[in-house]
Parts: sequence; structure tokens; C-alpha cells
Amino acid sequence: MTDKNNPGGLAGRDRGFQNHSRLDYTRPKRLAPYGNTLDQAIKNSIVILTGSGAWERGRSSWFAGNKLLLPFGDNPASYRWPVADRECVVYGFGKQEFRERLVALSVALVQAGALFVIWGWAVPAIGPLCELPSPIFRPGGAR
Repeated sequence: MTDKNNPGGLAGRDRGFQNHSRLDYTRPKRLAPYGNTLDQAIKNSIVILTGSGAWERGRSSWFAGNKLLLPFGDNPASYRWPVADRECVVYGFGKQEFRERLVALSVALVQAGALFVIWGWAVPAIGPLCELPSPIFRPGGAR
């Protein structure tokens, strides 16, 4: 038996796709982790750390003043990304995020004003960091 509020007849979390009208767009977005430590004098590239090992890598002095972090499994749209007029490189450490989440992150970064977004991965067999052939996201017109 189904009703108009639950067309699939499923209960709770099993309903699948949620209607966008139920999302709370009035709630202010949180600043992405390490957003308060960004060096505003550096106006070129910024690194976005992702994956299950992102917090561990973020605690290091790696890219000090020039990094942001997407907590593993979090929705990128729930954060503010201070990346306007910057090039963004997304690196994954540990267990990788799903491709759909990386695409959503890339879209959020471009919407926040990133010049472009490219993905890189930490691949133990090749080296600590490598830029494998990966998608590049950039706004409609090249700047």
C-alpha cells in the first residue's frame, strides 16, 4: 500500500531519492576544514585533501596554509569552499571517496569560483603522489 507522501511504499532511510523540497537550504554552510588557516597571500593553487587518510595527512605540515579538507563520507555541498580565483588539486589518501562524491566536490569548487579542478591520487606502487589521467573541471568559458 502506498500513499502520496511515500510513493515507493518504503519506510525511513530505505525510501531512496529524497525530494529536494525537504532539504534545508536555510542552514548556513560550515567552512571547510583548514579554511581558517588559508594563507590569503597565496593566490595560485590550493590542495583539497580527501579519503579516509585525509585528516592524518592534514595534521602534517604538508601544504601549510594552502589546503582544505573534505571529511571522509561528508557531502561537499554542506561546506563553504574559499577557493575563488584559485586552481584546485584534489588528492585522495587512504580509502578513496566514491567517484560521485568527487564529482560533487568538483562541482562545488567550481561553483565557489575555482579556476579549475584536477584530481590526483596517492598510489603506493607509483609513489606518494602522482597525477594520473583524471578529469578536469572548469567553468564554461576558459579564463
